[in-house]
Order: sequence, then structure tokens, then C-alpha cells
Amino acid sequence: MKIVKLEHLQFIFTAIIALSVISPPLANLFEFILVISMFFCGAAYERIKIYIQTVDFKIHASFICLLLIGIFYPLVDGQTYLSSILSWRKFLLLPIGYIIFLNCQSQKFKLLKYLLY
Repeated sequence: MKIVKLEHLQFIFTAIIALSVISPPLANLFEFILVISMFFCGAAYERIKIYIQTVDFKIHASFICLLLIGIFYPLVDGQTYLSSILSWRKFLLLPIGYIIFLNCQSQKFKLLKYLLY
């Protein structure tokens, strides 16, 4: 299942970051394409195994668990809570970006720079 190359995933991830400012609907489309194409990239599977063993995975997993707890036990009305969850969407892309840009320290820095922009 090595249909998609890692470079394609890096391009799609960069496009998501760029399009989130210009056109949020296109950014949503590219997010969907990124998640689907992760299933067809063999290198992504190997990097997921490496990522699960890092401390960053534990931090992101605990944050996602807190968000899931908030979904099932909301303290505010549903519309306000849904908009706050959608505002954290780019942070939830960070684990995928970490997996895609896992080659070296300079690429991790490049990923953080993209996300901060």
C-alpha cells in the first residue's frame, strides 16, 4: 500500500497550513485528503510506530483524552463547545505533522514554524 509518497503528504500538510488563512473550506478538504492518504503511505506506518514511543505522543494523547471527556461532559451549550473544539483542530494536526516531518531536527523545526504561521 505504498501508493502515496511521504513528500506528497508533506506538501498536503503545508497546503493545509497555507489554506487555513486563505480558504478554510479548502483547508478542510485538504485535511480530509491528508487523513485518507495517510492510509496509503507505507512510510507513515513505520513513523507511527516510532512516534508512539515518544513523549510527544503521550502529551498529545492526554490532550485528546481531555477533549473527549469534554465532549461527553460539556459545561456549556453544544454550539459554544463545538466551536471551541473546531478552534483546536490545527493543534490536533500536530501529531500527523510530527509523523510526516520526522526525518531530522531541522524538519521538526520547519513543521513548528509552519504551524506557528
